[in-house]
Amino acid sequence: IVAESILANLPKENILPIYSYLMQQNSILQGLSLGINKNSILISTIMFDQYLKREYGARILKDLIDKANYYDELLIRDFGAIDYD
Repeated sequence: IVAESILANLPKENILPIYSYLMQQNSILQGLSLGINKNSILISTIMFDQYLKREYGARILKDLIDKANYYDELLIRDFGAIDYD
């Protein structure tokens, strides 16, 4: 089971700092990962259905939503990412 949220779009210029930040955060995040697809910055998780229990799934999805709210604002404010409409 894959869940993802688009956080923002890459800025037009000076994208190296945002790439570095995403990689740094991926070494810290547990159960989630930040990535880029085309021009969009995403946060995602993969849950294997054979191991999925209600409590675990609910916790991971809540974490995804909470982190998405945190990272979208931070990326726009600190790195010039473009708000995703």
